Amino acid sequence: MKPGKKIPGDSYSVRRITELAFLYFLFGYLSLAFSSQPGITPVWPPSGIALAYVLLFGWRVWPGIVLGLALLGYTQNFSPYGVAFISVLNTLEALFGSWLLGRLKTKSDCLSSVVNVRRFIITSLFAPMPTAIVGSTFLGFVGLRSWSLIPEAAVLWWLGNMIGILVFVPIFLIWSRKVSVRIRIEESIIFFIFLLMNLFVFVYGTHIADQATILIYIPLTISIWLAIRWRLPGATFANGVVVVFAAYASYSGTGPFGMEESFFAIFMHVSFLAVLSSSTLIAAVLMNENDRHRKALQEREERLRLALEGASMGSWDLSVPDGIIRIDKIAADIIELENPEDIPFEDFVGRVHPDEREKVLRAFDSHQKKELPELDVELRLRTETGRWKWVLDKGKVFEWDGEGRPLRIVGTLQDISRHKELLHRLNESENLARALFDKSPIGIEIVNAEGNVTYANDAIVNIFKVRNKESALKNYNLFKDPSFTAENVERLRAGETFTLSFWYGRKSVGAHNMFQSDLEKARFLKAVYTPLQLKKGEERFLAMF
Repeated sequence: MKPGKKIPGDSYSVRRITELAFLYFLFGYLSLAFSSQPGITPVWPPSGIALAYVLLFGWRVWPGIVLGLALLGYTQNFSPYGVAFISVLNTLEALFGSWLLGRLKTKSDCLSSVVNVRRFIITSLFAPMPTAIVGSTFLGFVGLRSWSLIPEAAVLWWLGNMIGILVFVPIFLIWSRKVSVRIRIEESIIFFIFLLMNLFVFVYGTHIADQATILIYIPLTISIWLAIRWRLPGATFANGVVVVFAAYASYSGTGPFGMEESFFAIFMHVSFLAVLSSSTLIAAVLMNENDRHRKALQEREERLRLALEGASMGSWDLSVPDGIIRIDKIAADIIELENPEDIPFEDFVGRVHPDEREKVLRAFDSHQKKELPELDVELRLRTETGRWKWVLDKGKVFEWDGEGRPLRIVGTLQDISRHKELLHRLNESENLARALFDKSPIGIEIVNAEGNVTYANDAIVNIFKVRNKESALKNYNLFKDPSFTAENVERLRAGETFTLSFWYGRKSVGAHNMFQSDLEKARFLKAVYTPLQLKKGEERFLAMF
């Protein structure tokens, strides 16, 4: 690398490291300033900020943690050795948390689903544990805490970092995106009430009720409502507001958790914040997943509707107990009704041609008795104008009751009149062609893609003096006849039409021995071979002698 050449992304990384250092210092300073006991904070936001920055911008921002703690240690007159040791612990905590989330090198998507949120909550529990245990033990070794208080210090350390991760990681992940939230008048009122409720509960709670802890359900309920209404932006906003009010109440000695300075009070404080933040995140993600599933369902329904329209297939829904068939617009058009409407099942059966009516009823009955896997029947249906249409009716039981009786049958109705007409014409054409082939003095045979004979007229039987026509049709294969070379097979499969002239006698028949012949003398034959495609996807070849 040339000296002085800038590495791409250097300025970006420096900016992110500087941001992290500033935010780490600012929130750490505020947390310590409002702590009720020296060095003990119910919530430690820097843990969440550090993990969020690692998730968003990669592990290379870790120097921001060290710089932020260095500034914090300088302002709080902490020991340089202690600051250095805690810097290492907190840096490893952020990297360990991002590793647990499996997102050490890429942006996190840990709030995209309930499974990922559950993983994130578990990470918030386990990531701070090593830091709390090792850090508290270090405090005991350097004499900053009595050994008898180390277990309590470790638990408080762990709880503070855990809530910092649980609350502030989602805040930074969500609000770092382009968030669009519509706030209407009703929601503005709810927002204002939410702030007032938090003020009353956490600041004036002891003046409102003797047991102020029962008031915590008010902000909890409204926070969940905000998560449901505004999804993750609402959840993170509610969590942040409650954390601020709860921290102030704890510092000022008011509200449900500020009446006494004890380990139990701090534990209850942190437990409430953990329950609230977990509940709001899960509620918001559940609503997001519900929205995604609803949107996916709508898209599938739209694709199905377009597919049915493209195939000219209508849909119907039979309520078996009521005996009512609900049809859509396409099915109504097939029956030539002006608008979709509910049709009694008896009326629908009454439209079926008498020749197919019994077949249709038998198919419905057999399917409902589980004798047929699905309903699939072709029938003639009388339209509203009195015309007869051929339709393909398919359906399946969609819902059963507790005793195994059908409740709903859904299906499709397709107009196949044109198909029936074309099939009839095709049958007539095939019958005419077969009649002409049968009476033709020219020997004609048709072979399939494997070379097996599927048709041979009487003329070709006479030309080759075949003793048993049925046996010859079963055993003879043109592509295995030595007189028809592999080169000719390739020419035919390549789509070429060609003519061959050759002698054919007893020796030729004996060479393949695929049929018996009464030929006494060899015959000089002239044959034309050409590809013939009778049906789409079915390759056939025609030979004329």
